Amino acid sequence: MNSPVSLEHNGRGRGGGHVPSPAFWLTLLVLVACFIFGGASRENAPQFLGLTLFSLPLFGWSLWRLIDGGGWRRVQLPLVICAILFLTPLLQLLPLPFEFWAKLPGRETPAEALRLAGADAWLTYGLDPAGVKRALFYLVPVIGVFLGVCDMTAQERRWLLLVTPLAAMFSLGIGAMQIAQGEGSRFYFYDGTNIDSAVGLFANRNHQATLFVTAMPLIAGWMASRRGEPGSRILTGVIAVSVLILMILGLMVVKSRAGILLGAPAVLGSLFLLWVGERSEERRTAILGVGIAALAAMVVLGLFAARPVLERFLSDDVDGRIFVTPATFQAALTHLPFGSGLGSFPSIYAGVESVDRMGPAFWNHAHNDYAELLLEAGVLAISGLALFLFWWVKTIFKTRKTQPDNTMQIWGGALAVLLVMAHSAVDYPLRTLAIACLFAFACGLMTEPLQGETRFPRLGDIRLPQRQPKSHRRRRSHRA
Repeated sequence: MNSPVSLEHNGRGRGGGHVPSPAFWLTLLVLVACFIFGGASRENAPQFLGLTLFSLPLFGWSLWRLIDGGGWRRVQLPLVICAILFLTPLLQLLPLPFEFWAKLPGRETPAEALRLAGADAWLTYGLDPAGVKRALFYLVPVIGVFLGVCDMTAQERRWLLLVTPLAAMFSLGIGAMQIAQGEGSRFYFYDGTNIDSAVGLFANRNHQATLFVTAMPLIAGWMASRRGEPGSRILTGVIAVSVLILMILGLMVVKSRAGILLGAPAVLGSLFLLWVGERSEERRTAILGVGIAALAAMVVLGLFAARPVLERFLSDDVDGRIFVTPATFQAALTHLPFGSGLGSFPSIYAGVESVDRMGPAFWNHAHNDYAELLLEAGVLAISGLALFLFWWVKTIFKTRKTQPDNTMQIWGGALAVLLVMAHSAVDYPLRTLAIACLFAFACGLMTEPLQGETRFPRLGDIRLPQRQPKSHRRRRSHRA
């Protein structure tokens, strides 16, 4: 009897391998679209709606494949986490009687204001219904990318590993043109952006840095997973090292504090993946040499970029962020157990912000995703995060014990996930659709792939038509 996994790919070809699946092409298109159009966390309503609609085929196809083919058995715990993600905004959109709503934790002040205004009608649980709906639509491309990766073979996933490094290099090129043309550059695609930095495809320099640091382990995982395949190991090694060097250079140009702090572990972790993926002692020695050279390059570049980088670390907004997170946690306690509602942080924080620290600008996010999630989603956020951490740790230990064929892909995805989660403690990268889909892709790499072979075209497979002998051509023309 075939296993559930083998049943999934029976219809996609045997023998010499099948062509890339619809999930591969749909995921590729959604990832590329999100990198191009999903670089802002706000003020991008048309792009956001377009990306949500564009990702519906991927979401529907991948979900149907997992259910119909039995693949859901491979990803039971991640699917539970996805269900919690969807359940949270759906519950927050439930209409409640005003008297019941007014007795919920943290609703005293808005309830009194609504009574005075005579607007004591039924209300949704979330204080910002528009923000809750946005969060619900936001999940469609994110979960769609994750489900799409779950419906792929290891070969298909390996090819998609190249998407993020390519997007990072393209975004770095856009950033270089932004710096070269100055504040009036037409390559700044969003209003309210960091016009003094190479933000690339993003509105925020920190999210550009997140793309750079996650591209490092993914390109390392791509190279390490090619072990034993035909082709030039030297060429792939040069590609991987070149990407690492470009990403290090990009971090210095962007001047993101979080990016610079995460750069060192990203480089070391990526080089470790390359080292583990090699069996040749000579190549391992070469990788160690590359690692020393890369760290030396970071030191040298850091010396040249020391002044602007130090200015970023000593800027006034560092002091401001220190006080935002504790105030957010304090506000979260008053809205437990179910939170204030997704998207409600700006209005909630405006009511608890210290008068001494008020200014012309406002805080649209807590710059700590964990504090903001606790405020907006309460115990559902805590339970979902706890399950996710359990799954991440469980996958790491299982991979270390069993050493499956896609081990390097799992390590690369796990490191990328860890880097994004570390950045989320001081910023909000997952509020940007491009980074959220990248995060979902990295999570998908940590799941068990479909069994089977995927045949991608190679240059060696292309055969030019051979020229026929003259005698053969004469015979054919005579018969005609």
